[in-house]
Amino acid sequence: MLKADRKALLIFPNPISEMPIAFAYLSAVLRQKGYDVKAVVNTFNNFLESNDFVRIAEDYKPSFVGFNITTFHIRSIYETIAKIKKLGIKIIAGGAHPTTYPEEVLKSGVDIIVRNEGELTLAELCDYWNGKKDLSLESIKGISFRGLDGKIYHNSICPNLILRVLITSASVFPVAY
Repeated sequence: MLKADRKALLIFPNPISEMPIAFAYLSAVLRQKGYDVKAVVNTFNNFLESNDFVRIAEDYKPSFVGFNITTFHIRSIYETIAKIKKLGIKIIAGGAHPTTYPEEVLKSGVDIIVRNEGELTLAELCDYWNGKKDLSLESIKGISFRGLDGKIYHNSICPNLILRVLITSASVFPVAY
């Protein structure tokens, strides 16, 4: 059953031809963890700008917004993040740029970086946000975040990449649809 406060907005801000499969997998993980998910993909046929993403966040009122960030449009993405942060919404980010430059991305206003592949890490973050008692941000592998002391922390890498090579059964991951 979905709780009213478990809403995730996933944004792929760079123009692309169709939804990336990784977004479908992340959406499936979130649904499996009890979240209502809205995935917004900026496409060549339906081009969206910063204010469009902000409006969608205002209307949807998610628990958090997850961005896939590449370097290509980094300045406009940072502007969008700043506008959404003003709404009081938690921001997480993944993708090539945050994985490579986590400090820079955290300084832009992002709350949590998911480094490398994100499916298992995102599932653990959901468990943490949903109140699982034996989890803390410090114990979740594959994230970078700013602690209450203001310092930036980089947890050890999540074994997602290793799992993808070792696991031959797709049954580990929920069905992406």
